[in-house]
Amino acid sequence: RLAAEKRADEAEAKTKSQQALALAGTNLKGILVEANYTLGLAQAFSGAVREGRSNCERAVEFAQQSKDPALLSEAQLALAEARLLSGDAAGALTVALSAQEILGHLGKQDSEWVALAIAARASRSTGDTTKAQDLARRAAELLSGLTAKWGAENYNRYVSRPDIQLVRKQLSESLAK
Repeated sequence: RLAAEKRADEAEAKTKSQQALALAGTNLKGILVEANYTLGLAQAFSGAVREGRSNCERAVEFAQQSKDPALLSEAQLALAEARLLSGDAAGALTVALSAQEILGHLGKQDSEWVALAIAARASRSTGDTTKAQDLARRAAELLSGLTAKWGAENYNRYVSRPDIQLVRKQLSESLAK
């Protein structure tokens, strides 16, 4: 049942992303970026990894043109995940750490910990378990720091999101290994 719901969510994300792309044209870079990386992640998670990675790369290109660091970092997060899913752990690590640096400068702790969690998984995949453990610990520290920043109610609402639950599960696995 959960797998069927996930497939339905992925199909809906693909459809809505494609609609947004059609409506955006080339002038609305933010929409183009978000639609491309949303479509790319939906494709990558549903098995169309090559196409998904390509759309995430396109999102990064559009984000670079926009000169918006927040938009760029979010596109990079998607690309890092797509690269990791495609077996390019070294590339995923580089992109995730680039996103983490930008997010740190922007004070976006809620996304910075995700970048570190992806970097930890990528680092483990490259065989660097020491670095993976360090990155995973840093991610966990940033995540737990959100409670003080946001308060328990907002934090609990955030960590109940399905996407955040998945990253937390992956982070727990990284810390356990």
